[in-house]
Amino acid sequence: PKQDIGLVRREKSIIGPKTLSFVKPVNLYSKDLTPHFTTELAVLRIHLFVRFCLAKERVRTLVRKQYQRILDPVSGQYYYYNCRTGWTSWRKPFLLGNEQWDPSDARLWNIDDVAFYLRRLGYSKFGYHHTAREFGVDGPLLLAFEEE
Repeated sequence: PKQDIGLVRREKSIIGPKTLSFVKPVNLYSKDLTPHFTTELAVLRIHLFVRFCLAKERVRTLVRKQYQRILDPVSGQYYYYNCRTGWTSWRKPFLLGNEQWDPSDARLWNIDDVAFYLRRLGYSKFGYHHTAREFGVDGPLLLAFEEE
């Protein structure tokens, strides 16, 4: 006689110890599983996301304090000097990710950064962020507009 218990089949034997064998589960699809979201789970996920963002910003601030960004006069490119170890590299430190060295420096902004800046100023209702993308307005061009 056999007795099924979930995914494990327990076999009763007259002679010898009881043996366990694995039974293959039925295939489950994503439509078979219903998500169970609660308010507490939503609050927890938002809280963890905020803590993750704050920790990432704290690490990037420490990396910026550790390194100096120096312009090479011969090549015109920036290199990074580690103040603690004395090492230099042409590559941006890995822990900065895709973020620019100085996010508040508008000279380094690309087209998406300018569109985001215009949306944050409230110009999205006038459609300026779409116009900036259409005409390819980047950071240096935006600064040229401000000077005129």
